[in-house]
Amino acid sequence: MLQGKASQVDDQSNPLSTADNKTNNLHWDLWVLLFFIVICSAAAIHFDIFEELVELTEKYEKYQLDEVFTVLICCSVFFLVFSIRRVHELRSEMQHRLHIEKGLFQQAMFDELTGLPNRRYFTALLNQRIEWSHDNKQQLALVLLDISDFKLINDIQGHATGDKLLQAVAKFLKQSSPNQEYLARLSGNEFAIIINAEQLKVELSAQKMLDSLTQGFLLKGELKRLQAAIGISCMSSESDTAEELLRTANIALHEAKRQGKHRYAQFVPIMDLKLRKRKQLEIALRQAINNNLLELHYQPIFSCAEQKLLGYEALCRWNDPTLGSVSPDIFIDIAEETGLIEPLGRWVMREAIREATAWPAELFVSVNVSPKQFYRKSFVDSISNALREHQLAAHRLEIEITENCLVLEPESASKALFELKEMGVSSALDDFGTGYSSLSYLRNFKFDKLKIDRSFIEFLHLSDDDQMLVRAIIEMSSSLGMTTTAEGIEAAEQLQILQQLGAHQVQGFLLGKPKNAMTTKQHCMSELLSAHSAADGD
Repeated sequence: MLQGKASQVDDQSNPLSTADNKTNNLHWDLWVLLFFIVICSAAAIHFDIFEELVELTEKYEKYQLDEVFTVLICCSVFFLVFSIRRVHELRSEMQHRLHIEKGLFQQAMFDELTGLPNRRYFTALLNQRIEWSHDNKQQLALVLLDISDFKLINDIQGHATGDKLLQAVAKFLKQSSPNQEYLARLSGNEFAIIINAEQLKVELSAQKMLDSLTQGFLLKGELKRLQAAIGISCMSSESDTAEELLRTANIALHEAKRQGKHRYAQFVPIMDLKLRKRKQLEIALRQAINNNLLELHYQPIFSCAEQKLLGYEALCRWNDPTLGSVSPDIFIDIAEETGLIEPLGRWVMREAIREATAWPAELFVSVNVSPKQFYRKSFVDSISNALREHQLAAHRLEIEITENCLVLEPESASKALFELKEMGVSSALDDFGTGYSSLSYLRNFKFDKLKIDRSFIEFLHLSDDDQMLVRAIIEMSSSLGMTTTAEGIEAAEQLQILQQLGAHQVQGFLLGKPKNAMTTKQHCMSELLSAHSAADGD
């Protein structure tokens, strides 16, 4: 823990400790005042007033000295009691005022839910520590921790659960932080910690925090696992103010989120340039969604054994007039971060359904769905309305979801999948095999299809282990009554092995690259004509 001068500065600048000092000083001042009154009264009685009384009694014999002295004593006692009472009233009034000041300071400077300092107070503390670090030539690090998908937790599980999770995280950080007084809640799901970069290995501390959050918190007997992103900024000559250090730590936090969930990143200057470019892309993407400047391409899906066309997977593409062709890996990630994924997902769903109506009736369209889109209460109704509006049979629509859609609220996910199945819409678990609990999902959720992740297919013709894993997936899914689709077929050897292993469906560049709607329409007609011609020839 940082000591010395900094702790002295903290005590002096903390209004709470200042208020306590004022109260103690007031006690001493009141006692000194009271003692002064008693001494003055005694002195007055003993000298001047006593001499005057003696003279009066000698001049006016009808007054007895003892009678006058008794009256004087009574007056002195009355004055003393009145003074003590008034001093007590002043002390009570001052304590009440200090209590109100403490309450106002608490409200203005501390978070009501967690009891941690808020952004305003934390910024003052951070400036204080930066000044101390400059004076003592020590390094300072600021760590920002952001809980992933917290808005989704509030929306699905309720704000009461979200509040309890925040309190649990705050308690955990208090226990694990070396300097509890330098821990704050900056916003809804963002916490900040100041640590000494020389005393602690910052990155090791960040990883320890992430690991601890993964272990979860018990709330009402239920284990709640959390994921988070951490941004780290170490003080330098360029970041010698709290505002600049917060800004660079926030940029590092954005970079950690961009790299994927449950990661940390330490700020380097190049991140600033990346963030500015990313902001430019966000603005352009928002305009593209609002002005209908995106388009869908479709990748064909074939039966593995016969190479018969079965349907297409809808894939969003963005070709901006200024920025050029923007990779889906980039703009989908930006949409996820900024909340644009919901309007984007709604547009993709309706557009895919609309364009699929131009295909032959035996072909289906598969659409990827994000967790935020999937968990909307209106999700199932929006699909039903789109199918009805464009008059597409429900069995011709397939939705693809990843395991992330199932983690937060399994019951809601199960209900949505059941309603879709009742409607006639099929479901596929995408990227199967990459999650840590895929088998439990197969047991608890009734999917129609498993999509084997391309990472298992890439070296299928080179690795016996990959072949054994793919065989196990195919056999397991078949025993559960599910179809398997292998993604990423790029070599004829991969296709041959999948045929031998008994895969049901395949897709990849070897079989067909994604094409726009017009080319897709022509392609499906050509494929079906070829299939009919071959059947007639047989």
